[in-house]
Amino acid sequence: MPNRAEDVRLIRLLREANVLVNVDGHKLHAPNGVIPVVCPDCDQVDDIDNHIRKLLDESGGRIRPHMLKQHGGGMLISEACPLDREFNIDRYLLKHIGIARNLKDINTIILYVHAPCGAAQLEGLNVVEILYHVVEAKKRVKAMWPTDRISCYIHVDYANEKKRTYFLSREAFERWFHDNNGEQYVKHMNKGNGSSPDHKTEFEPAAPASS
Repeated sequence: MPNRAEDVRLIRLLREANVLVNVDGHKLHAPNGVIPVVCPDCDQVDDIDNHIRKLLDESGGRIRPHMLKQHGGGMLISEACPLDREFNIDRYLLKHIGIARNLKDINTIILYVHAPCGAAQLEGLNVVEILYHVVEAKKRVKAMWPTDRISCYIHVDYANEKKRTYFLSREAFERWFHDNNGEQYVKHMNKGNGSSPDHKTEFEPAAPASS
């Protein structure tokens, strides 16, 4: 199992490197709501759901979170994420993001992960691996829907401290990963660049029906 104290240490290092930053809902452009891909952890779900609604309220957009919930959350879309590979969970989520975009005319997608995450712990994933996979997931989703807005967040439960949600900067994470030999933390890495828009036509939704 990952070491919780080590994960907290790494989270604090990533905070100091501005990889994980305080959330500013005013920067979220979600005029018609969001499609959050989140983990349904029963001990964290209220805090996460409330945070997403607060984000939407601060953004000035409509408070319409069209939730997609699977154990592991947004990192499941990474092609290298080991969780539930036998069920093609990545393709399942991509399909349902496409359906949600079409049905609800929402073009802002949130990829949400949390720590500690029981599903991640079952696979022995540490917090850097969780962040690696959610960044790879973002690249994959962005390749499929280039004009959509894709944001990544991590919810952290510090046990005896307060819970916190941070915005994850893809660019800052990739710089940190490169400069700090991030490969040492990650057992399952994408063979390619993680952004291949595989099966795009299968998931690309039709235009919304006219009213």
